[in-house]
Amino acid sequence: MLHLRAAPAAGAWRVPVLPTAAARGEGIAALADAVQAHARAAGSGLRLALRQVAQRADDEIGAKARRLAAADPFLRLLGIACIEAGAGHATVSLTLASQHLNFNANCHGGVIFTLADTAFGLAANARGQIAVGIDAHITFQRAAQAGETLVARAVEVSRSRKLAVYRVDVSVGGDATKALVSSFTGTAYLTSLPHGAAPRRERSSA
Repeated sequence: MLHLRAAPAAGAWRVPVLPTAAARGEGIAALADAVQAHARAAGSGLRLALRQVAQRADDEIGAKARRLAAADPFLRLLGIACIEAGAGHATVSLTLASQHLNFNANCHGGVIFTLADTAFGLAANARGQIAVGIDAHITFQRAAQAGETLVARAVEVSRSRKLAVYRVDVSVGGDATKALVSSFTGTAYLTSLPHGAAPRRERSSA
């Protein structure tokens, strides 16, 4: 029935009709042979190969994000490290020390914002084009103290041709279900410029 509407192209796989009776063990060997023949004709392991290609691309994006983080002197000053990144996601961490604390001996809100903003920025920029943050909102759920390791995970919520929105959860040890410190949302404007390109200056209409 698959070929009733049109004859298959030359060299195309022709679907065989194989009578089988599993209860009597009839036709099983022929069916197995046909399955192997189809794999040889159509290409075996194509889905796995596609997943491997996607994984390599994600690994390249992650390596690019780690290079961006390593080249940022402010992140080095604070001690923020990129743990992982890929297309539309990034995770960074920071172990809190005395220099990260405010006058109440808790983690400074600006440090938490910087950590979340870093994950946001890496996730938005990891694909290779310059993404510029244009809006951000942060809430604080609990305090964090010296010695705790804060983990910020950014995930892409939506993406269009020019805008991408990200959610970032900052938590102690990376467990947002038990130790959520802060929630952050950010919107990035996606330019067409690759990293390393000279920034364009907007012309004044005045």
